Amino acid sequence: MLKKFISLLLCLPLVACCGAPVSATNTTAQLYNVYGNGMLFQQNEKAILSGTAKSGDSITLLLLDKENKLVARSDATAVDGTFTISFNAPAGSFSEYTIILKCNSVEFARLTDVVFGELWLASGQSNMMYPLGQSKVGSKMMEDGEKLSKWIRVLTEPAYPQYNGQDSLSLVPVDPQPDIIDAKWIDGESDLIYGMSAVAAFFAIDMAESLNVPIGILNSSLGGSSVASWISREAIDKCPTVKSILSNRGLYIEKDKWIESEQNIYHDMGANFNLRTNALKNFRPQGIIWYQGESDLMNGYIPEEYSAQLELLQSSYTEHFNYTKGLLPLIYTHLAPYYYSETGYKLLDWNINYTEFQHEAPESRAVVTNYDVPLTYISELGFIHPENKQEIGQRMATAAKSLVYNNEAPHTAAYPISTEVADSSIFITFNNAGDTLKVKGNSLYGFAICGSDGIYLKADAEIISNNTIRVYCEDVKNPVSVTYAYCLGNYKANLYSSCKDELFMPVSPFVVGSVEKPHYWADKNWADCEDFSLYHNYLDEISGTYRAWEVTNAKISINPENAFNGDNGLGIVSQKQTFSVAPLMTYRDGVKLNAFQEADSDYSDYGTMSFYIRNNGKSDVTLDSVTFCENAINCYNPVNNISSKTQTTIPADGQWHKITLDLNTLYVADYNSQETFSNNVLSSVTGIKFKFSTNDEADISLDNIRFTAESEDEAETPIYSSIFEKIEAFIVMFFRVIFQILG
Repeated sequence: MLKKFISLLLCLPLVACCGAPVSATNTTAQLYNVYGNGMLFQQNEKAILSGTAKSGDSITLLLLDKENKLVARSDATAVDGTFTISFNAPAGSFSEYTIILKCNSVEFARLTDVVFGELWLASGQSNMMYPLGQSKVGSKMMEDGEKLSKWIRVLTEPAYPQYNGQDSLSLVPVDPQPDIIDAKWIDGESDLIYGMSAVAAFFAIDMAESLNVPIGILNSSLGGSSVASWISREAIDKCPTVKSILSNRGLYIEKDKWIESEQNIYHDMGANFNLRTNALKNFRPQGIIWYQGESDLMNGYIPEEYSAQLELLQSSYTEHFNYTKGLLPLIYTHLAPYYYSETGYKLLDWNINYTEFQHEAPESRAVVTNYDVPLTYISELGFIHPENKQEIGQRMATAAKSLVYNNEAPHTAAYPISTEVADSSIFITFNNAGDTLKVKGNSLYGFAICGSDGIYLKADAEIISNNTIRVYCEDVKNPVSVTYAYCLGNYKANLYSSCKDELFMPVSPFVVGSVEKPHYWADKNWADCEDFSLYHNYLDEISGTYRAWEVTNAKISINPENAFNGDNGLGIVSQKQTFSVAPLMTYRDGVKLNAFQEADSDYSDYGTMSFYIRNNGKSDVTLDSVTFCENAINCYNPVNNISSKTQTTIPADGQWHKITLDLNTLYVADYNSQETFSNNVLSSVTGIKFKFSTNDEADISLDNIRFTAESEDEAETPIYSSIFEKIEAFIVMFFRVIFQILG
């Protein structure tokens, strides 16, 4: 019912209107509803119209220009109660035409303001259906009364087309339908335009400006729909792979078992094809823009099952629309960040599979990335629906112009094609980098690297040529694998392809190299100290932007002045004797405290934690402890690698100091016991707190928090508050060596 609600919410109802028929008492011929005033036909193709008429009736078509001069004429005869008639469409232009249809010499339909240009099918589920008037940019346009171009023409459909007098929530036809009741053509100046797909609208705006011809959109989508619902039974029956996938899930329905009143428009095979796509068969779109897959992911499909169905959709639509230049071009987007399943990495693997699917037919497919799109939402529509649709539509348009219209830009997101390991680094070369790879901002983010142990650590990266980057980490000497943008949220991954010195599109997320039992570096974005707030996207009830750090007895700022590296660092100012800061790792559900489920809480694989700290004030500040907590009771303090204490004094020297803590030597926090624990107790960490003290005002900077997979043999020299701590550290190290020798 939630999906039904979303679908209804995302579709603004449109007034029913036929293709401007002329009343005629001497004929019963009718034109189908998918044709109408202001419509657009694909230029330089057969323009085909169809409808109903008595068998044997003579149908005549006249195409007139704006001076009423005859441009084309066709004749046909109705067969089996229907007619089809066509003419050669002229080249696209900003001229409007009139089409007159006659049956046995009696006019029965007149279409005015008809144009010729480039026609595209926009299909998918709710993120494609999401209306222009509710998008971030479109809502402001609507509020300002802004009109789109009159040369954008859109065929709109009701959310649930009528069938046999009932809406398709109640009745789903077993056979493909020839028409769509209440379909209507509108142009960009219509008040109804803000009910069209936002992605398709921004796609059309960009295409119209670039190609300088009218742009038409067949606006056909439904929130919550599966990919199988858009594929015909005929196509499924011809494809053993897809038929088997559906059969194994109990979703293949024999035709004689189909009961129209019991089928589901969202998920049943062929449901939306029968109700919508079949009626569009006489149009000649030059490609498909597609935003779909959320339903299939949440319903437990694996990526390979989905790509098999999407491949069938592309090939069957190629035949359905009589596209003769190869496979009908398919331009699609990665799925938006959302916690679709209990295994959060499913989304990431799906998006990587989307990229690999493009590789299989690069001449007819393009994929656009979206992890960099700002995550803003209208909460009533659910957090699976980002309201930023402009970027997606524009990227699809850029891809279309290159893939179909031979533009100079790359037509798809860049992706790795080769890797080389050398000098403790992994060098990655990309395809579709355009002119060169570029960074959006000052520093590259989004990379993690691991050795054969499979424990990924935060990595540095640099561009070393127009299509190659170097990825490395000082704590991984023998790297075997790299991930990029491999997390659920919109978290600063910023490597782009470019064209004409402009950023083109973010590089596809990827994993290169493979390891057994990987522990991915996921969603520890507070560790970079780059952002004052972070987005957490788990469930609709708690999704949203949260502060990155919690503070006690202090004020914080995040800005370049506090950065050790990167763009920003964390500044902490306090006038209290004790104060603390902690990354926000939990949310409160009523009285219950819960960990953000998409964030990584497992620290049991890490050997050390290090960070850089600087005292900007006039008096020394003491770092009393760093505390890892699983709950309010189980909390642990790691010690300095050499001194056996966490407590460290940061001198007021204005210099950066690195502090390294041993996660394999943990004491129970605030408990006077010599018993130590290893990192095994850190498997479900819900909080990490930095506690400080001072005798004066404090002004410190904190940045670059890092973890390593193993304790370093040679830790950097720590800061000691006195000569006595140095002596104590020496004694501790001496006895450690003796105990190791004695076993």
